[in-house]
Amino acid sequence: MAYVDIEYVQLIGTVPPQVLAAFHEANPGAVDAICESVSRMFDARLHKRYATPFAAPVPEALRFHVAQVVSYQIWLKVGYNPGSAQDEAIKTARDDALEWLKDAADSQAGTVELPVREAPVDGDTSAISRSRPLSYNEASPYTWTRRQAERARNGG
Repeated sequence: MAYVDIEYVQLIGTVPPQVLAAFHEANPGAVDAICESVSRMFDARLHKRYATPFAAPVPEALRFHVAQVVSYQIWLKVGYNPGSAQDEAIKTARDDALEWLKDAADSQAGTVELPVREAPVDGDTSAISRSRPLSYNEASPYTWTRRQAERARNGG
């Protein structure tokens, strides 16, 4: 399932409705394919930090940025003048969307947090998977064996 469709791109994207309709009529299925491809590209980038693909309702911030990249890809096919100020704004919107995507995927310094897709575990509302320590230290080298023996005797 693509995160955006032609109607959403028409409302939010940078392609005027008449240009988008003409492109869709001249290239049936191209808009849907671009929407699907860009959605999967976003999923691939976010996969290590979030459970993708996102289920409905898809976060609006994600849909907005996908629409900007989809619009840019459509403009590349339709053709535009890279020297004009409006066309520079289209490229800037695409660059901003990709920068947002990098920020959302960055688990160390990223400032974007997308909502949880599945039910939270242990009351955690973050979609970031967190790990817990796999081992610990004891002050005495014999404490761990004593505790292990106690757990075995107590059935636990």
